[in-house]
Amino acid sequence: MKKGVVILMTLAALGLLFTFNGRAYAETLTMSVSPLECNIGDTITVIYHGAPGNTSPVDDTVALFSSDVDNLSQAIAVQHLNGSTDGTLTFTAPDQVGTYNIRMLASGVSTIEVSPDIHVHTQALLSATPSVAVPDGLITVTYSGAPGTQSDWIGICAADAPDSQTGSAQFLNSATSGVLTFGAPDQAGTYNFRMFTGDVQTSLATSNGVQVENMAVGTPIQIVLQAYSPAMTVNGTDTIIDPAGGAVPIIKNGRTLLPIRAIIESIGGTVNWDATEQEITIQVENRIIKLEIGQTTAEVDNNSVPIDVAPQVFNGCILLPLRFISENLGMAVQWDAASQTVTLTYKRGAFTQQS
Repeated sequence: MKKGVVILMTLAALGLLFTFNGRAYAETLTMSVSPLECNIGDTITVIYHGAPGNTSPVDDTVALFSSDVDNLSQAIAVQHLNGSTDGTLTFTAPDQVGTYNIRMLASGVSTIEVSPDIHVHTQALLSATPSVAVPDGLITVTYSGAPGTQSDWIGICAADAPDSQTGSAQFLNSATSGVLTFGAPDQAGTYNFRMFTGDVQTSLATSNGVQVENMAVGTPIQIVLQAYSPAMTVNGTDTIIDPAGGAVPIIKNGRTLLPIRAIIESIGGTVNWDATEQEITIQVENRIIKLEIGQTTAEVDNNSVPIDVAPQVFNGCILLPLRFISENLGMAVQWDAASQTVTLTYKRGAFTQQS
């Protein structure tokens, strides 16, 4: 038996030989694709090795398909290899959310390799408020564009930490958008929130940074808002008042109404909403305030207090009159009529009971 035949038989026995159109190749065909989780319009990279190298009658090709398509004529995008056996290609993720794969076709007609599924999503977005928090205070995280699977989750990380060092986390339970509440870490520092999918922690989005600060009693927190503007500043740092609903400060019948949740959370307080009772409970340190939508009286530390304008709901956000905020939350207020800007200054420890 000829030596060449023996070599080919040995390669075939080892699984290192494949044939196409009567030609034999002593190569191992490999094709890697990344990322397998991406957004519409992202770049998908394909690295291949050991392609047949056909140029006649038709080139070998690599093509992008919807994963549920069997008809090879329905490729979304096709690239010819022009006889190349090794190389790198790039594709653009389709403009439709869905599941896709990459296939290598010998001479463009016979599938010889298929990639794992590629999941294409809308762009995931994350935002966190307030931008300045106190240890163990509350942080609100608004997200959109999540894949919508059971394995999607959001976790908090130190801003300079790798994804593997994620702290507290919450699963999204297949929701593609929503709002979550996290407790701020008990250590001062800069943190952000990151969205992942899958047990391997495929990263999809990262929020803005949140500065957690140890604030001594008497430390001032200054909040600046402007009528009809969606942005505010907290100690000079810009943040969006209501990322989910787009609520803004408004002027109604000559009275200024402010989004209360953004203000309370910026000073380390909490706001709870009871949709059934239409009741709001605010806690800032040891002060507890209860209000009802449409009612012109409130309960402040178990005492009945009148409100000049009843609480209102705007795009799901609770608005309270400026006068009530200044009188019952211990805030100094400056109002600039020309720019319709209000500056609120709160000092930590205003409602802490002394032992």
